[in-house]
Amino acid sequence: MEKVVSFSMDGNTMKRKKKMVAEPSEKISFSIDENTMKGRKKTVAELPEEIICDKILMRLPIKYVVRFKTVSKYWQSLLSAPKFVKQHLIRSATQNPNGHDYTIAKTYYTIYMLSRYKETYLLPASNYQLIGSINDLVCPGNGRKLALWNPAIHQYKEFTLPPSRDYIFCYIMGFGYDAANDNYKVVVLSADLSSASVYESRSDSWIDIIVPHNMLYKNALEKWTPTTIVKDCPYWTCSRLSSDEMFLLSLGVVKFDATSDKFKLLPDFRSNILVSPENYDLIYKFVDMTDHLALVVLHQSSADCMVDIYSFEGDEGCGAWIKMHNMGCVHFFLNN
Repeated sequence: MEKVVSFSMDGNTMKRKKKMVAEPSEKISFSIDENTMKGRKKTVAELPEEIICDKILMRLPIKYVVRFKTVSKYWQSLLSAPKFVKQHLIRSATQNPNGHDYTIAKTYYTIYMLSRYKETYLLPASNYQLIGSINDLVCPGNGRKLALWNPAIHQYKEFTLPPSRDYIFCYIMGFGYDAANDNYKVVVLSADLSSASVYESRSDSWIDIIVPHNMLYKNALEKWTPTTIVKDCPYWTCSRLSSDEMFLLSLGVVKFDATSDKFKLLPDFRSNILVSPENYDLIYKFVDMTDHLALVVLHQSSADCMVDIYSFEGDEGCGAWIKMHNMGCVHFFLNN
């Protein structure tokens, strides 16, 4: 006969067995002591700054950069540093050129930011004049108050004209940028055109400079803004008239070098089209064309027009105006 062996467990033994099965974590456990945790935190905090900036923060869109300034005082300082701001702007323009494909323009009623996709209202033109725009930064003016304004992040820095200078009612101003020193500048000419004051964003102060004698002809310089800005330097137009002031003999251009704080006179633009009897039908405008100063001349003749485009080639002292394009006839249809 087969022998049967049986086992039995009392109630306390069964309870202990159930507890062992239900709570295996009591038998198998892992722990990290306080020193190990401090070591981990220290490793994260001591990531090289170039890794944090170049590999992480530099790749973020501007709206997130602005948001992350509130993380800590360290990040506020890091993301507001001029070096970071400049490099982020260059990277954004390179990686997303369409994001910077726009211009700041002024109409009779408002100042717009125009792109191929949309128009964005910025300021009423009745209250503000547009001095210029460089690197996404807009410089508007309202009376004696001026500002450096970044519409993308809704931040601005306000400053006022120096009180000691005698300025004319319609200020002759220019907006420039010294890339070597990351310094934005606003230049304002005095009423007699013999001197000027220059505002520097880095020092948040004004300095006085002298304008070379007879470089600017009174009543010949344009009395309004915006001026033409090419390679971060403002240019003004001077009209050279005949002795009887009946004919336009030439067009002069004055440049303010934002790096050296000096005014430079470019060779005059001279052409037979200026002294022709029909020169009163001419419309001309200096513009920035692929980082070159260019002159667009529109010959009006009823509804048919011819357009000439000239480019300034060479340095200020020995450059020349070269005719680049001739287009026509261009037909304009005006609606009454």
